[in-house]
Amino acid sequence: MRGSPGAAGAAGGDGGAPGKGAAELLPPLVKFCGLRGSTDALRAEALGADLAGFIFHPGSPRAVAPSEAARVDSGRLVRVGVFVGQGASEILETMEEARLDLAQFHGGQTLSDALAVGPERVVRVFWPERHPAAGSLADELSAWRDAVAMFLFDAGLSGGGHGRPLGAGGGGASAATGLRFLDLAGRPSLLAGGLGPGTLGRLPDPGSFRHLAGFDMNSGVESSPGVKDHALMAEAASAAGALRVRGRGRFTREGLAAVRNSGKGPGRDARGGRDAM
Repeated sequence: MRGSPGAAGAAGGDGGAPGKGAAELLPPLVKFCGLRGSTDALRAEALGADLAGFIFHPGSPRAVAPSEAARVDSGRLVRVGVFVGQGASEILETMEEARLDLAQFHGGQTLSDALAVGPERVVRVFWPERHPAAGSLADELSAWRDAVAMFLFDAGLSGGGHGRPLGAGGGGASAATGLRFLDLAGRPSLLAGGLGPGTLGRLPDPGSFRHLAGFDMNSGVESSPGVKDHALMAEAASAAGALRVRGRGRFTREGLAAVRNSGKGPGRDARGGRDAM
């Protein structure tokens, strides 16, 4: 949700830590992912969301082509492309065509791809349930920390849209430690995995995790795969708005505007829609 810029904006990319010098508590970032049209994207903007996710993976029921995403009016939302298997060259081409601000690496990309796209433009997904213990997850996070702007933690062993929260029926680091793996991140981090109005309220206090920046919602706000339910989106946005996080780091209101402006490309006006070309 949109928050006022404050101390967190000056805290750098890794957020704050509870206790002395802790980052300011702010409303969480909200990302609605799997958007396919302007109606859903503008509804997300009206609900106070911060990021719009577009999936460029043909195997997903939420997939869009770059040309389709380019036509989506997302207002002032930061536009994020979700990529599975594509390398840096294809990602950069898609970012240009679809008018994207950030690239979400959701499997199959390398550190070299991140450096080619630009670390300040990359969100990297991790699956804690892949790791038998927190130590191996910490090693993977450390390897990527300087190559990305943000982390995202999802349920399952790969992919997304599983419809269940992290640790619910899964194993690995999340089963052993709950959500404490978030404290290993060292970067602003989004939490995903079946989140919606029924699950957000059952989370541990988000403000107790020093790197948690917000929530990524997809299957938890759908009436069927790929079909967003505006009533569920509104309930989820309201539930998220009642929470506070301390891990937004540079992703304050002003920081998000800077991300959006840095990704402004041909055919994108100040609102994020199409200009008169």
